[in-house]
Amino acid sequence: MSYAPGFLEKWQARLEGVRPVYPEGKIVEVTGLSIQATGPSARIGELCAACPEGGAPVMLEVVGFRNDRLLLMPLGAMDGLSPGTPLRVPELFGPLTWDRG
Repeated sequence: MSYAPGFLEKWQARLEGVRPVYPEGKIVEVTGLSIQATGPSARIGELCAACPEGGAPVMLEVVGFRNDRLLLMPLGAMDGLSPGTPLRVPELFGPLTWDRG
């Protein structure tokens, strides 16, 4: 297939400014070591990452479900986690980078 001169370059330039959107959930409750969150879709045993404001990502494991919530257990320190902290399943939805801007 042949394209007009500059066709691919034009679209490449437009795509360079596009930022992908990854499905995110959020922490809604923390009680001791038990964490409940809404979305994203995940399975038992999958790892999720929560990114507290100004902190490093905290890795969490999906251990169950209650109604529409994920039940999670931390794999390390829970520093900075609170209701509203964003949550992502990195293996399914992209890298562990958050744009807070």
